[in-house]
Amino acid sequence: MVLFSISGEFLLIPDPGTYETVGNLVNCVKLGAKREEQPRFQNKVKISLADGNVLRKGEELALLGIEEGVHGKMLKCQLIQRKKHPVVHLPMNCRGVFQECHDDNYYTLDQILTWKIAVGRSRIVKPVTGVPALKEHFSIFPKNFSGQLLLQPSYSVKAILSGEVETLIPAQLNFEIVDITDKVKNPIVGTTYLEDIYTMANDKFPLTVQVADIMSKSCCLNMKDRCNPTYLEAGKYLTILGRVEMTKYLVTEVAQHPARKHFLIPQNYNALFQRTPRTFQTVYDLELARKASGVIEVIAMQSYIADLEGLSSFVTGDIFRTVKPANISTLAGMQPQIIPVLICETISTHDRVTLPMYAVGSFLEVLKDREKFTIGELLVHHKPPCHVRMIYQDQSLPSNLLFGINELQIDGEVNMKYLIVKWTQTSAKPFEIPVELVKVKVTMVSQELPPCGEQVINLPLPATVEALSADNYKLLKGCDACPAPPPLPPKFRSRIPSCHQMQIRPFPPRVTGATLLLPDQVGAVKGNSVTVGVVS
Repeated sequence: MVLFSISGEFLLIPDPGTYETVGNLVNCVKLGAKREEQPRFQNKVKISLADGNVLRKGEELALLGIEEGVHGKMLKCQLIQRKKHPVVHLPMNCRGVFQECHDDNYYTLDQILTWKIAVGRSRIVKPVTGVPALKEHFSIFPKNFSGQLLLQPSYSVKAILSGEVETLIPAQLNFEIVDITDKVKNPIVGTTYLEDIYTMANDKFPLTVQVADIMSKSCCLNMKDRCNPTYLEAGKYLTILGRVEMTKYLVTEVAQHPARKHFLIPQNYNALFQRTPRTFQTVYDLELARKASGVIEVIAMQSYIADLEGLSSFVTGDIFRTVKPANISTLAGMQPQIIPVLICETISTHDRVTLPMYAVGSFLEVLKDREKFTIGELLVHHKPPCHVRMIYQDQSLPSNLLFGINELQIDGEVNMKYLIVKWTQTSAKPFEIPVELVKVKVTMVSQELPPCGEQVINLPLPATVEALSADNYKLLKGCDACPAPPPLPPKFRSRIPSCHQMQIRPFPPRVTGATLLLPDQVGAVKGNSVTVGVVS
């Protein structure tokens, strides 16, 4: 048995099973608002939709979520292989053959069990090489373990009984559950969490709660930019006016030191920015950016000499345009090797070159526009991540946490779930609490009559720049906050000639800084072969 709280990262092995209808896919696969919660599937057959759109055979779909349509529920999908990534809506009765796509991202066991195991199915994963957790917690694994693990989760249900007693119900018990939420006046029993209150219907608001417990000190919400300087504290009363989902921008300070700052910026933030060139240490870093942002032009700031046949060298000043990744077969020493490369086009000669992913070039992005954008305008024309510097501040903000930062990285948009609250029995302005970042347990006090119209949703919310902790940034950014490391260069292995094959010369040549093979020895080495078995 493996506890999902264990540290360590894993690669997913694609599920070979298929789904024949969109309804079956939606019922089995878990969907969420964040990028790592939006699985990708490939359609194996051609599908003609009622609105005239056609899904080609082999089309890759990012499953974004469920929306209500004219004829019922629809699955919102993004066609990630097409230009501008158009969005289509698939009805639940749409038939096809949908299979999970390959995923290069790393996940923790907690993330896998929460989002990456389909209902009624198991999951095969491969531990990332060198995971400390394997050595610390699993001595049953052999040394240098390189196999795969089959995850078969065991679930239990947490229930709150009368008297606010919590208990765990094993999933294997066979009993019937009847939903009586609509038949009781107050559906909340005892204490609950703000995240659970967010799921309540709009007609249940406003309501008053008392803060019962702050689950961790990092969850204390500093609201000095929203109302009087204060914090969420146990014992205080909150009036929850309603819920709202808002899109914000995730931004990171670009700096050499590891303690980089992270921010959440509202959509109506009116500062102007100008793009700045990004730097990519290796070809692999360049491929990650190409995969996220599309075609990129870069200039090499460092030379590289190819060490294997079939690979290309480059010198400082060479300018490339990225094309696509590929794998080439070559010989490393006397062994055949599969080398991942990035195919690029040289700007000066328009020749295609193959650059190994492990090559270091200190590449600098070539930018051709010097326009000024707001963040919203920038993301319309350029895919994140983008590096920018602030040209003009937003004068409407009382304070600006971005002031004094030379360069920022726009990571993209995130959909945030907020509860709109105010302090009970005070005239302070309402403020928002991000329920995904704040783990607070509250006790239901009373439920008031709902306000007329859509007063809650139209409440004016302050446009503030919020600072994020590193943990909250990683939570919002998702799995690609810590991308996989670049591949290592191949190891050159050669057989050492046996004693009777070596010729002892009275005056061997002196070699400094390298190993010299004489012509006779080169012939002897070339005449040998080695068979290597690779465990995949």
